[in-house]
Amino acid sequence: MKQFTAFILAAMLMLSMAACSEDEKAAEENNTASNQETIVTPETEEKEEASSEETEEEEIAEEVDYSGELSDWLYQPDSDDEATLALMEIDACEYGSAGASLKQTSSAVQVLNLSLQEDISEALTAYLDGMTATQKDYFSFQWQMAVDKAEQLLTAEDAAVQLEEAGHGDLDLSQFDAEALEAFNEMMTEALAEQGVADVWKEHTDIEPFIHWAQTQLAEEATSAL
Repeated sequence: MKQFTAFILAAMLMLSMAACSEDEKAAEENNTASNQETIVTPETEEKEEASSEETEEEEIAEEVDYSGELSDWLYQPDSDDEATLALMEIDACEYGSAGASLKQTSSAVQVLNLSLQEDISEALTAYLDGMTATQKDYFSFQWQMAVDKAEQLLTAEDAAVQLEEAGHGDLDLSQFDAEALEAFNEMMTEALAEQGVADVWKEHTDIEPFIHWAQTQLAEEATSAL
């Protein structure tokens, strides 16, 4: 009888140890799986960030809509802030219409004046934050057109005449620097990029940016062919 009882106790002990072993094995497997799930490699982070950026760009691109009127594309906040008024004049720059050259010159003057301001980044961000996706996209082209004109004024032989015709005959171009203008343009381009606007003018869907891009390409092709 004692032998039988000992046998029963031994069997129960073995079953208990086996159960514990199975539990430990299952817990170990769960921990391993959990650890594998939480391991984040630099490659994983890059993939996740790229996926997130692509999603954000797609959402922004879907919001841009040029089917409305020109007034819908323009951002006109009720403000008397000097920097905001300058940016609004840049946004009102025109291409290919009567008097467009004069408006381009005036917009270019505003770009040059803003390039001298040291603390302009906050004003730029505040201005862009108030825009719709379409207004930001449209402004990006207007900005580029104004910057192109500003660069031309710094080197044009008839710059004084152009300024006089546009009502800015008293502007002293010697106070402006091409490098400062380039740095300011890079700042604006970066600010636009942070707002989801691509620095790719040929992808604009409104007619003005397309014409501007097409003429730029033709000019580059003509220059390279010389």
